[in-house]
Parts: sequence; C-alpha cells; structure tokens
Amino acid sequence: MNPSAQWRMSTVGAVLIRTETGKSVKTQERPTRDDEFGILRVSAVTWGEFNPRENKAVLPGYDPGACPRVSKNDLLISRANTLELVGAAVLVDRDYPNLLLSDKIIRLVPDKNLVEPRYLLRALRTSATRQHFAARAGGTSGSMQNISQEDIRSTPLPLPPLQEQRRIADILNKADAIRRKRNEAIALTEELLRSTFLEMFGDPVVNPRGWPTRTLDTLIDVGRGISYGIVQRGEDVDNGVPVVRISNLAGNRFDGTSVVRTSAHISSAYRRTVLRGNELLISIRGTVGRVAEAPLSAAGWNVSREIAVIPLLDGVSRPFVHRALLTDGIQRFILGNVKGVAQSGINLSDLRKAPIPTPPRDLIARFERCAESVLHVESSLLHAQAQADRLFDSLIDRAFRGELTKPTAPAKTTDRQLALFE
Repeated sequence: MNPSAQWRMSTVGAVLIRTETGKSVKTQERPTRDDEFGILRVSAVTWGEFNPRENKAVLPGYDPGACPRVSKNDLLISRANTLELVGAAVLVDRDYPNLLLSDKIIRLVPDKNLVEPRYLLRALRTSATRQHFAARAGGTSGSMQNISQEDIRSTPLPLPPLQEQRRIADILNKADAIRRKRNEAIALTEELLRSTFLEMFGDPVVNPRGWPTRTLDTLIDVGRGISYGIVQRGEDVDNGVPVVRISNLAGNRFDGTSVVRTSAHISSAYRRTVLRGNELLISIRGTVGRVAEAPLSAAGWNVSREIAVIPLLDGVSRPFVHRALLTDGIQRFILGNVKGVAQSGINLSDLRKAPIPTPPRDLIARFERCAESVLHVESSLLHAQAQADRLFDSLIDRAFRGELTKPTAPAKTTDRQLALFE
C-alpha cells in the first residue's frame, strides 16, 4: 500500500490538547540578571532556535504567580510580530524556570498520540502555513501584525501516521543540522572581526590606548546628518521604493532579499534618508543596536522609522566605525540611552554622542584589509547558505506534500537529499 494514501488533512487545533498564553507586565529595559524573573520578547521566537537571551527583566518584587514558565520541549509560537515573523515557532531546548511567557507568545500543547511535536514544528514553518498566517494577519502598524489563536488553530495540517511523522521529522532535522553548521561558520567570521578589532584598538568606550575620541556626529556629512526614516509608509506598493526595516539588518549585515515598498511620493518626503549606498544603518527602535552597511545596489531605497541612516564623511572608514558601533562598550552606551516602554528606542541626540576613537590611519588601513579578507570568505559562505536555505524550504514543502514517502529505497533517497546541503 502506498504510505502517502494514509495521509489525511486535519488542522493544528485538532491535534492540540490546549493552548497557553502569557501575561503583559511592566518590565525594565534590560535582560535578566542572576535569579531575576524575565518576560520573553517576541524576538526569542523566530525561524531559528529559541533564544532565551531575548527577554526583559520584570520589575523588582513582581510575583509571577501562575504565569507560564518556559520548559523543555515547549512548542512556542508568536502571535504578534512583523509580517515575516508573526506565527514563527520554536521548540525549547531545556527548562528556563525564571523565564515567563508574554501575552504575545502562545504555548501549544500537542496531543502526542496524534502528532509528533517536531513534525508539528516543521508544519508550522511551511510556505502554506506562512500564506495562511499572512492572509489573516491584521494590525494598524506597518511593523507589527497580529494573528489570533483561532487563526493558529485553523491552520491546515497534512497528517500522516505517527511513524511517518517521525521519519519526516528526522530527515528535516538532519538537513537542518547541516545548515546550522554553516551558520556557525558564518558566525565565526563575525567573531573573528570582533576579536580582531578589539585586539587592534580595544573597546572604544574604555579606549585603553588613549587615542583622541570624537563623537559620532563629527564624522557625519553635515548636509545629510543622522536621520531616521519613513514614519508611515502606507500600503505595500508594487514596483514602489524599497524600504529597509530592522529585519533587513539581521546578523548585522544588509539583507535586501525581502523588502516592503512604498510610493515614490511618500519616499520623497524623507529625502534625507534616501540611500546613496555605503551609508551605515542602525536600528534605533524595538531591537536597538543592529548595524549594517548599505550596499551601492540599495541606492534610491529608503528606510523605516526604526532605522537611522549614518552617512559618514568621505575618508572616514566605514568598516572601522561599523565594528566600533558593535563593540560591547558602544552597545552598552546605546542600550543605556534607550527610553520608552511600548515603543522603546534611542533618541538621535543621544546616538550622535556615541564615542568613536581616532587611532592612526595606517592602523585603520590594516584593519580594513583584514576585514575585506574576512568579509570575502563570509560572502561565499552566505551565498552557499542561501542555496541551502532554498533547498531546505523545497525539502520541507515536498515533505508535507507526501513526496518524501519512498518505501522502496528511503535510506538512499534521504542520503541523496541531505548531500545537497553539504
């Protein structure tokens, strides 16, 4: 009998015992320390692994009561985020007794007699599920969208027998593990740049070499200044002006593969932030402190209000300032100046005061040469990773169409598929 004939269509809600939602509480503008309680940010739940560091410490004396704690094997899903990330799901790796669920994160409790949790996680990441959430997401903010519990429960779910679910989950997990190894290599290139910068220059705030220090605003093209972008971009416009958002600065590198677009009329009202290429971009609201260099290919694009454009003067080293802004010292300076609760961010007047040391030009030139070599390697890794990501997405979609059901030679088929990722 063809195993794919045993598949049936169900819904996510039909395989759940229950759902659990966290609470909205007042927090401090920093992560937890020691034994403090913390509330998860939605950025803890993305398309990668669960990130427990993305949290905010609750106020002293807060009693968490019955607020759900984060536990091993929890299947968490975000109900509010950007359109790309709303509905993102992760499995938790271990117990985190001091981390609490926020009201924007839902815990799904699956019936293990009906569904393998790892299979359900992968099902929630298919393109069909993404389209389901995108069609139902609502919200007045261009950067924050919402889905309801009913939207999640009504998600169509192809459901093969449990044994087949486990086999599919094993295949996808193995392929994903190979992708993660490449991601680790990419992360090592970033760590090499960070450690090289610190070895050559030290932390800019500590400034152990005692070099003269200038504030960031003295390194800027005064004709443009440091400015944030479009406040309200309106509806997405076909063939409109691309708008860079925080999600395009993930990993502190520019990613222009998924952008929204606004009208030329709206973009023209924010001429100061129309990109020419080679500017530094920094996130100043929400997830504060991401930094990336805008490529020449982004000339004519604009940015959202969550991003500030830093147009450096000719002769000022972009690689040097880029890495300086990412050091622990300046990141602490930035986060220490974050204000607000619902829409937390750093004011441009504070950002302009960020201290940037001015070491000898020949030393900066040595760092630029080193950075160029490392970034060349990183670019090759990123290209290979993009190919692996496309193949992995295709593999997921095939799995949930029943196309990985190969009873005659499953091991050989699996090995051939996984070889594409290596």
